Amino acid sequence: MLPNPITQRFAHLRQWCAWELTEDGKKIPVTRGGRLASIADPTTWIAFSEAELYARYVNPERGGVMLALTPELRLLVVDLDHVLAVNRVTSPAAREFILAAQTYTEITPSRKGLHVWLELDEPWRPAKCKLPSAEAYTERRFITVTGWQIRFDGTFAVIDHEQSFPLRKIAVNEAKRLLALLGYSEPEPSPAATPPTPASARLTPKQAAGILSFLAAQHQSSKNRNSALYWAALRLREAGVTQQDAEAVLVPIVAANGLPQREALRTIASAYGRKEVAA
Repeated sequence: MLPNPITQRFAHLRQWCAWELTEDGKKIPVTRGGRLASIADPTTWIAFSEAELYARYVNPERGGVMLALTPELRLLVVDLDHVLAVNRVTSPAAREFILAAQTYTEITPSRKGLHVWLELDEPWRPAKCKLPSAEAYTERRFITVTGWQIRFDGTFAVIDHEQSFPLRKIAVNEAKRLLALLGYSEPEPSPAATPPTPASARLTPKQAAGILSFLAAQHQSSKNRNSALYWAALRLREAGVTQQDAEAVLVPIVAANGLPQREALRTIASAYGRKEVAA
């Protein structure tokens, strides 16, 4: 394998496995002893040297090594699949992205795709990994590492044996802007939930006038003055009227009917302190 910034930076970590190509063309992650490796089980990951040693015993056309992406690595890998034909990058979106990214890029084992590697300045997970013209991963994914780093002139991607290209470090906001070239977008924030409006909150002016008229009609000698005031205050509360505004409207009406102000305020406060009963 050609020297590259991925193996140079991360070969010392036990975050590797080998892979084998199945008859149906799938890459199966393999750990020591030929057992299956799992991205969800770090105990199945091995050192790069072990993975590479295992891969040597497999036909180079049917095996290699993989790195397990985790948030701690702060890596963003963009998988551009089926964009190469005789070393020519056929996708306009892929060409634009590679030129804008200006980072370590290598040809995938199929020789039909590219992996574009970027280092992030902080851990980040894309809101969606499957893009219209690519896939983007930062964690919970095995990524093949071939070392077939490319030199790209805007149209052709040629494996370069002469130089080692650097892994570019960028901010998360720049990563989002780059991925936007491939169709990535952040989801719209959910609108703030609006509390349900009780049916009684749809109080019309006519209904409000009716409530106040009913309250004003209570005679001084009526034993229902407090009950009527409580009922009226409750209706205003349900309609969204504040306690202070309700007091300003209701107290003068009941005071004219002889109800003491302190008693009126207590009744209104009682209506506004009443807990809602679940339907």
